[in-house]
Amino acid sequence: MKRISKLLSILLILFILVGCGEDSSPSGENYYLTQLKNYEVREKNSTLDDNAEFDAYLDTIFDELVSDNYLYMHFNVADYKAMGIEKPEAGFGHLVYGVDEEEFNKTEKQLEELLAFDYDKLSLRQQYDYDLLHYSLLETLCGLEYSKYNLIFSSSSQFSDGIITNLMEFAIYDEESEEDFLVVLKDVPNYINEAIEYSKQQSNDGLYHSDDMLDEEISYIDTLISSNGKSIYEHYKEYDIYPEVKELVENEVIPAFVTLKDYLKTLYGKTTSDKLTLCKIDEGYAEYTYLINSSSNRDITDIYNDLVELYFDWIYNFIGIYQDDENVLDKYAEYIKTNEVLNLSSEDMLEYLRNNSSERYEYLEDANYVVSSLDTLGNTTLGYYVSPPIDNLNQNVIRVNAKIDSDYYDQMSVFEVMAHEGFPGHLYQNIYFQQTNPHKFRAIQSFVGYTEGYADLAAYDALEMLDIPNEYKGIARIDSITFNSHILYSIIDLGVNYFGWNVKTLAKKLDNLMLDSSMAQDLYDTVVAMPGVFVRYGVGFVNHINLRKKAMDELGDKFDYVAYDKAIVENGPLPFAILEGVVEDYINENK
Repeated sequence: MKRISKLLSILLILFILVGCGEDSSPSGENYYLTQLKNYEVREKNSTLDDNAEFDAYLDTIFDELVSDNYLYMHFNVADYKAMGIEKPEAGFGHLVYGVDEEEFNKTEKQLEELLAFDYDKLSLRQQYDYDLLHYSLLETLCGLEYSKYNLIFSSSSQFSDGIITNLMEFAIYDEESEEDFLVVLKDVPNYINEAIEYSKQQSNDGLYHSDDMLDEEISYIDTLISSNGKSIYEHYKEYDIYPEVKELVENEVIPAFVTLKDYLKTLYGKTTSDKLTLCKIDEGYAEYTYLINSSSNRDITDIYNDLVELYFDWIYNFIGIYQDDENVLDKYAEYIKTNEVLNLSSEDMLEYLRNNSSERYEYLEDANYVVSSLDTLGNTTLGYYVSPPIDNLNQNVIRVNAKIDSDYYDQMSVFEVMAHEGFPGHLYQNIYFQQTNPHKFRAIQSFVGYTEGYADLAAYDALEMLDIPNEYKGIARIDSITFNSHILYSIIDLGVNYFGWNVKTLAKKLDNLMLDSSMAQDLYDTVVAMPGVFVRYGVGFVNHINLRKKAMDELGDKFDYVAYDKAIVENGPLPFAILEGVVEDYINENK
């Protein structure tokens, strides 16, 4: 409970955190960034039937998306033949440094074709699909223009982690997919070599990784090397290709990662964290990073202010709790040890959440899943959700850290993670939406700020499913890996990477946040190494909770948690600019 320590000696401080002179917004931007920032949703009042020509266009968009990269297709579609998809060449694909002109031109063509449709001649469902695709294409074009700035071995890129996750989670359906998987394994050395060349091109443009970024990547690679890739090939022990998988992992995949590690070691000492804040790399790139990670084009200063307001709401609530009872922390710790639900296994805890969410979420009966543990997640990742292909919704998997059912983590953290990844979080939201039978194009769309924010809100609501005193909820929010950490780190991330705080400024801000200012350098290095990552959770959560509060304020006694959530999940993942319209419709329909 380290984050609480300073609060105990500072009970009530009046301060002004925002509106400081140095917090000016970046101004550099490209054309599509301007379009994205100024994106406005059109009014919807259609009563028309679906436009067949528009659905055919969406079919084409879907086919182009899933046939562009083999792994993207494989993880989204179980039976590509039944869906009439042309299978791309098996492998990881290729890395293109700078603007990928072919991809850029193709995306611009898709946008031009979209804008040619008459919006007023589409059905209501299609108008939402139109808006989502419009927003998504602008994001893609904007990202392509800024792609060279994304340091390929930074924590936000998850290069090594991404390769290993793809290898461990690759689904085997038949003999063809077995053969494809062997091809994917053989492609790892080539893909790593392309990444090394990509990094060298970044270096030629003066873009270097910090030592902290390199430490993180090498640490992950060391874990993989030390087991000689066992965490990969053990997943395929039941298949006939197991001997070949084991041989390829040990003789090709692991040596390729050894080569990568040797290369990364040559990059040490090239730069310092203060030179890698996003606003110093490129101001427009800084703004784009937060637009895409938050799934929101709201003014970033407004978002920042919302984060700060929520943070201090929770802080002051905790201060009041502590003032009423100075022994409350000890009582809270004892409560966690003795609460029956918090001491269930992770799998039983997930089923408890599934069966006890009905006050705020609909019960989702038809949702099959498997919970399995991994010993390769380190100490910071408690678990993750693997979404199923859109044509086989029973293929849900939740991976949990092998330490999760031990005494290593406190059980409140485990409870939050199971709610976030499972019910009523990622698994619930994804399966509920997929069961509404959306157009296949919509079924593969995701917006990370929406999905992670929704899952954090689900974990927040899960506290209501415990027989827990209100004061303990207040403590849980302050000492939570899910709630307070994501809000706090989002504040720091925006401050450093967007507003340009240096370490000295961050130390002053930490004082205002009632935290130990000696942590400034470590926190500074963390958010520089992981720009935008925490924003997915913190800003996504704030946007979700603000929209729900708006509905509650306007509807009063007519507000219904289950009906509200149904309106949200039935429309699927959306940028918040579009989701606001969904909430407005819910409010107007229920006044």
